[in-house]
Amino acid sequence: MQNVTIVICNYNYGRFLAKAINSALDQDYPATQVLVIDDGSTDGSREIIESYGCRVKALYKQNGGQVSAYNDAVNLIETEFVILLDSDDLLYSHAVSKVMRVFDSGNFVKVQFRLRRHRSRRQAVGYICTALRGSQRLRQPLAPGMVISVAACIGQRLPHKRIKEDISRSRG
Repeated sequence: MQNVTIVICNYNYGRFLAKAINSALDQDYPATQVLVIDDGSTDGSREIIESYGCRVKALYKQNGGQVSAYNDAVNLIETEFVILLDSDDLLYSHAVSKVMRVFDSGNFVKVQFRLRRHRSRRQAVGYICTALRGSQRLRQPLAPGMVISVAACIGQRLPHKRIKEDISRSRG
């Protein structure tokens, strides 16, 4: 079983943050780690993150924007697979399992899917999954109800982690 890190980037979204962290911790895929990057929040987000103790890894940084936060996350991630999650988004408990099944089914470098948008009555509008195998784009539907949000979610393979490990071993 491959390890996966869910990275949650946050900036002053304390009102959503606990639900995002809980959805990451509630994954049915046992080899899931959670990393929260707080990008200089001033709204009490730090206290929310700290309340999870050792169940999540955290980085508190000066505000530099979302790209800066994700770049810092890449340097901290110790797994080959990562799922990027905004702090106002949620994952259903089987999201990581479904993403990893797609990765296991072929030589994919990225699994991307639209998140489900809900109307006020909580009715799903729709979704799509795009998987990339090298430069080849494949479209295949995943089970409905995978994620609740209005943004995009990406499961990403980080081959540079493996390359760094190989270089370290060859020098060792």
